[in-house]
Amino acid sequence: EEEEAEAELDEYVEDMERKAQAFGVLGNDEDCFDQSYKVIQEYPDIAIKETTDYLLLVGNDLAKKGEEELGRAFVHQSLVMQYCMDLSQHGANGVAQFFKRMNAPDARQRAAARKVFETEFEEYWGKILERARRIRRENEEADKQKEMKEVLKPPPEEA
Repeated sequence: EEEEAEAELDEYVEDMERKAQAFGVLGNDEDCFDQSYKVIQEYPDIAIKETTDYLLLVGNDLAKKGEEELGRAFVHQSLVMQYCMDLSQHGANGVAQFFKRMNAPDARQRAAARKVFETEFEEYWGKILERARRIRRENEEADKQKEMKEVLKPPPEEA
């Protein structure tokens, strides 16, 4: 019984990760707002705070590994989800509200809404990217120092 429950949980987590990743990779697409809304409509169970956290963690990890473009997409989508969650706290359907603004038929309204979002995103991504690059440099330096110590280490004495 306990093993069955654990297997169900593992299956649930894998399913949610797959759905979140399908959502996360859309962040660099030109029509990411249209595509994102379609994915959430297809998988409404991903519209939760944990998805926001997951996307942000994956985006950070990708940026630290030097996969900045893909990391940017995931962080973008984490902010999309965060906006949806924030709007939902006010009692409304935050997902529908957010995408209604981002995909408004009126070009000026749509452009204004997207500009606010993208400005916040670029600032947010800039901080994440700066930190990721710093960590990557520090790790590279630590690796070089470790390598140097190995090279300079005296050979073991033979008995």
